[in-house]
Amino acid sequence: MDKHDAPSFQWYPKDFLADPDVMQMNFAQKGAYIVLISYQWLNDGLPKNTSYIRNLLGGTPKWKQLWDGVKHKFVEIDGKLYNKRLYKERQKQIEHRETASKAGKKGAEKRWQSHSHPIDSPMAKNSSSSSSSSSTSIAIRNPPISPQGESGVLKNFNLKNIEKIYSILVSEKEVERWNRTGKLMNQPTINVISSYLNQHGDIKTAVEYAEERKRLRKEGKMVSKLEKFCKTDWINYAPESDENAFETIRSETV
Repeated sequence: MDKHDAPSFQWYPKDFLADPDVMQMNFAQKGAYIVLISYQWLNDGLPKNTSYIRNLLGGTPKWKQLWDGVKHKFVEIDGKLYNKRLYKERQKQIEHRETASKAGKKGAEKRWQSHSHPIDSPMAKNSSSSSSSSSTSIAIRNPPISPQGESGVLKNFNLKNIEKIYSILVSEKEVERWNRTGKLMNQPTINVISSYLNQHGDIKTAVEYAEERKRLRKEGKMVSKLEKFCKTDWINYAPESDENAFETIRSETV
């Protein structure tokens, strides 16, 4: 992976502040630590070179004191220095991207194979026709979309799956409003969720990633908004069933 492919990593403030090692650092050392792990992330490791590290820490006369207070948080791997937890996070991101790529290819193959055969019932053509339909229909305020949109993404999908994903990704308050109004869903939302489903190729995988986002949101973590999550950010939400990736990362100190 090119170092610029992953410009960010997840930050857990609670874990950081609860880490006994971090709490032993003075304020300047905490700042130095953040600078060094940020450099590690962007450059795939810290050079095992004290002169270079001194320059990274601003070349101040007290740089040795700063380094002595944080160096125990780094280990040597293949000639470079790494924070162990951050190293694992990068490996997981690489694995997640590879998984996402495979899922995308699988979804593309499935879409092209079923181009002329919708997976389930057709989409309701207008809001009035859906008002008397079963609970698995979706009312559409805009005209129905064509089999293949301008973006080239096929729009063959199961409406029950659209509803299932939507109910996971939005807040409980929104789900209540949605049910109360007869499950009205606007066209852009339908499009973005159907695209999300198409990327995965199967509802089980799509639900797992959506459920992980929901779990993080309930814990008070910052999560991507629905549209951003569906378009690209879903690859950052590894399901716990994927070899308990998130739990493995959290088991390490910051």
